[in-house]
Amino acid sequence: MTTPVLTPVPADANPAVVLRAAADYIDQHGWLKGALYPEGYTSCPPACVTGAIRIVVCGRPSPDAKDRSKNQTTRILVAERVFAAHLGHTFDPDQTRRIRLAIETWNDRAWRSVIDVTNELRAAATAYDDTNGGAR
Repeated sequence: MTTPVLTPVPADANPAVVLRAAADYIDQHGWLKGALYPEGYTSCPPACVTGAIRIVVCGRPSPDAKDRSKNQTTRILVAERVFAAHLGHTFDPDQTRRIRLAIETWNDRAWRSVIDVTNELRAAATAYDDTNGGAR
């Protein structure tokens, strides 16, 4: 499925920049539960937290690792780890599946709202900046 390329965050952006950009993306294009992107998406689809992180890093929806570079995959994983840690989850960095499952479970709660999602993405970014010396 071909989608337009959005301007991705800079390759040297820290996880806080990625998380804020994901919140902005959700504000602009919508939020989704239960999937990365809606079935049959065409351009700038609504996205779950993980889907939005992938879009802002890759500049387009990226459902599979084979759709992106190793550098993009690494940047996505780092942002996901930071967000999962903000939510109170501590995993070994190699537990990628468990990190994503924790984020997806949090995203998909029946009572979760888009405001909860964007606020927590921004709060995680601020916490990262506070701990790591500010935005880059």
